[in-house]
Amino acid sequence: MYWSLAILLLVMSAYFIIVNWIILVFQLLKKKTASWIPLIGGIFGVFGLMMLPVEGALDYWWVPLVIDYGCLLGMSYTAYVHVFLRKKK
Repeated sequence: MYWSLAILLLVMSAYFIIVNWIILVFQLLKKKTASWIPLIGGIFGVFGLMMLPVEGALDYWWVPLVIDYGCLLGMSYTAYVHVFLRKKK
């Protein structure tokens, strides 16, 4: 049961992480805005690692949060825009 749920969560995490990066590339290349999904890929990854019955898997709980654009990078960029760039207008 734990294996099934852990793999399902990790696959969903990978899906959302890939989608967020595709959206970022689309925004950079096409100069059009699209909505990325914040936090979901990283959070599913953390829960997937928590459920994974492998010794030491939980030591890497932070990896999905770092590689998902919707977590660390996207939220940092959003905070930067709201704090520094919005004041100029």
